[in-house]
Amino acid sequence: DRVLGVVRGTSVNHSGRTNGYTVPNAQSQAQLIESALKPFDLEPSSINFIEAHGTGTKLGDPIEFTGLTETLAGETSTAPCAIASVKSNIGHLESAAGIAGILKVLLQLQKNKIAPSLGSSELNPALELTGTRFFVPQAMADWLPDPDTGLRRAGVSSFGAGGTNGHVIIEQPPSIESPSENISGHSSVITEHV
Repeated sequence: DRVLGVVRGTSVNHSGRTNGYTVPNAQSQAQLIESALKPFDLEPSSINFIEAHGTGTKLGDPIEFTGLTETLAGETSTAPCAIASVKSNIGHLESAAGIAGILKVLLQLQKNKIAPSLGSSELNPALELTGTRFFVPQAMADWLPDPDTGLRRAGVSSFGAGGTNGHVIIEQPPSIESPSENISGHSSVITEHV
């Protein structure tokens, strides 16, 4: 079977009490991402793409960005990290929004490309990207691996209207060498195990 990506960590939590049914909680989102990273000894700086829940709202996006910067900004990391949302491409799929984000990440891993966030030329002024490692891709770009790990690794966030939060960390699949002829003439495939 072809491996399209490796799930390195997952986490689910709840926002708890907030100012409204659809209002997110930055602290809960930060804890969510941290709990997906920590048990697997993954460095926050090794995440180089975020598929955000990103509904494009004035309230939700800055709160989500606050949660991301609390956990992924890193004190010494300068490696760039793209933030995008598939909702700009296909709309909000409600309960299927998370899986749409995962499929987008897998396609990007397959192509080694980062798709642009459509309609994002004018960013929400509440998003303070200046001075951070985060950027919103405006055009198709190469997805460069992390300089320390040599891997392309993404975090995918999805949040339910009632306060349920989910995050999954996906990285590029293991490399597979091309089939080669052995002495008996049979082909063999060597896979690298994670």
